[in-house]
Amino acid sequence: MRAYVLPAVLAVTVLAGFAPAPLPRRERAAARDDLEVMQGLWRMTSYDSNGRPMGNHAYKVRIKGNHWTFISTSDVQERETASYEFNLEYKVEPRAFEWRYGGRVKGGTGGWVGSYRLEDRGKRLTIVFNSGTLETVQARPVDFSGAQGYRITMEHVGRE
Repeated sequence: MRAYVLPAVLAVTVLAGFAPAPLPRRERAAARDDLEVMQGLWRMTSYDSNGRPMGNHAYKVRIKGNHWTFISTSDVQERETASYEFNLEYKVEPRAFEWRYGGRVKGGTGGWVGSYRLEDRGKRLTIVFNSGTLETVQARPVDFSGAQGYRITMEHVGRE
């Protein structure tokens, strides 16, 4: 019996050495592509604050490169109302984002930090957020019910 153990262990060791490396995890590849998927125009479908619907969600959002721009659709003519530098953080779960104004200097002049979720093959985006920056990423909202902080849901309109 002992005569068979050594060759069996040796064979398993040799075969394991030639086994293919595992393929990259799909989640990692998808995370790197999130900013690309988000590019284009989005229509705001709901806007909540601390679990209560906000009255006005007549907005579109334009994501172009790493810039996020709110566009008011409540007037006859659409108009840009606010624009932010937009950054994603893939190393936390759920994935995080920030809108920052005043540049990307440590401490900056402020902005918003939150969590995001892409669904329906990138056609629906839900974000929950509060004031802050990625330096405070651990303090961001992570509950997509929107019970605390702000929650926005959007549908992808298309690319520009």
